[in-house]
Amino acid sequence: MDLKFNKERAIEICKKMISAYQTKKGIFSRKNIFPETRQEGMNDVDYAQFLFYSNILNYSTDARVLYRRLNELNFKLTTDNILSYDEKLTKLARTARFANEARLRIRTAARQLKEDYDGNPLNLISLDIKETYKNIESINGYGTKLARLLVIWYNKYGLSNYKENELEQAVDLHTFRMCLNTGIIKVKRDEKNRYPKDKSVIPLTDFFADLCKENDFSGLALDEAFWAIGSKVCTPAIRKRHDIPCKINCPIEKLCNKEIYVPVKYIPKKHSREAGRENITRSSNHYVERVGKLKKDKTGVDGKYFTTNGKLNTEQEVFDLFKI
Repeated sequence: MDLKFNKERAIEICKKMISAYQTKKGIFSRKNIFPETRQEGMNDVDYAQFLFYSNILNYSTDARVLYRRLNELNFKLTTDNILSYDEKLTKLARTARFANEARLRIRTAARQLKEDYDGNPLNLISLDIKETYKNIESINGYGTKLARLLVIWYNKYGLSNYKENELEQAVDLHTFRMCLNTGIIKVKRDEKNRYPKDKSVIPLTDFFADLCKENDFSGLALDEAFWAIGSKVCTPAIRKRHDIPCKINCPIEKLCNKEIYVPVKYIPKKHSREAGRENITRSSNHYVERVGKLKKDKTGVDGKYFTTNGKLNTEQEVFDLFKI
């Protein structure tokens, strides 16, 4: 994989995002931009377990919706409870996007944690942050991204005490897209005309880890900035197909080329002739990738979709074409 980094560009982008985050400008001036995870009456061990298990459910879903549902369940997310209550565990799994998979993941993780770490995720924490990441990644349901996110949360809520410039980024789709659009990285498409997002996770994680240490950037501030801008500014702009959300809320809007390099799990509802043709290709994991420019889209063709052959197709024709 030919992945190139622009370090000077990355420093410029990171400084602007961290400054906006710390001074609460743009998107960060909104209230409740980040999900409320703390529940009343929790001690540190209970809260560590709550974050540990809820994080396993926190994928392909809206985090704010997830934590609201968890708070409404009236089910204490502890290792013993997860191993004991089948009925409540089923209700818990339904808070995630893929319930059956979530139920299996969270039960397996609880068994591992009980056997290897006495059921307490705080026992995963080591003096060496690299060792902590290794411990967490050994648990079913945790990979590179979620392990970094859990440590960021533990540090944020006082459950661990690492230096903020040691915290590594929980690199996800938003981070990858923003790095492409701002010129932090350059990478070629693969033989199937797709960007290698998954293969870029570890190189990007290592790149930002070194960048934070060298420039004394807060890994916590940078990670939350990437998430807030990517999910609350970029995503609405992509779906609405105009750049107004960017101009109002994004601190790096002038440094972004506003191209869309996004694997998305939905077919866009409307495409307009004015906005230009969109390339839609099917990848092996049934994602659909759209590549195009953000432009105002005031007119649309109801029930019609552009495909790679340049023709307008009905919704059913598109679904049949991509077997979605």
